[in-house]
Amino acid sequence: MRYAWGSVDLLPALMGTRPDGRPLAEIWMGAHAAAPSSVEIDGHDVGLDDLIARFPHQTLGADILKESGAKLPFMMKLLAADRPLSLQVHPSREQAEEGYRREDEAGIPLTDPSRNYRDIAHKPELLFALRPFEMLCGFRPVEAIRDFALWTCTPGPTADSAAGVTVEGPPSGARIAVCCAGQCALIRRAEQMELRPGQAAFIPHSDGPLGISATGTVAVACSRSSLSAISRG
Repeated sequence: MRYAWGSVDLLPALMGTRPDGRPLAEIWMGAHAAAPSSVEIDGHDVGLDDLIARFPHQTLGADILKESGAKLPFMMKLLAADRPLSLQVHPSREQAEEGYRREDEAGIPLTDPSRNYRDIAHKPELLFALRPFEMLCGFRPVEAIRDFALWTCTPGPTADSAAGVTVEGPPSGARIAVCCAGQCALIRRAEQMELRPGQAAFIPHSDGPLGISATGTVAVACSRSSLSAISRG
């Protein structure tokens, strides 16, 4: 997948191919209809989604068939970012199902760039870092930010000094205003994380990761449903 935030050379280097000068952000491995992997059978390439549809019991097994139907419920991605990804929120299963139905009823085509819910499935992710992976993920509680403001605004937080610190902004906002001693600053609420190679992070749903500089593998539910605050390019 070619998104503007992708790397020109990292994924081609992993695959042993020559870069073509265009950003390459993700390589998908799975059976999603948008970009299924292929399997060579008797000298012919067969889409993994077609193979599963034809032989569901042999390819998936009884347990997955019972839980997810004749569909591989996950896929793996190789991801390489040279620029920050978009700020995303991943829906829960219930939110994805409701959003998908709502946009279907509104007549928004799956190919429409304005559509948020392109799949009925939710989108939990398990990220494994191949190189140092810096990202913003989740939100710090407002009280934690207030405690931090107390620590930085005063030599020693006391009941008196606490009265001079105010925190303003919506609980769900990405930034909130912290005022101390007559001066105010916007504080980012997102939690910053840095994974070393071999470390992993699991994001069940809600606050999706905002990769800043990253190369890694991602095991993700077979879904493209996400709410992006900024275009992914």
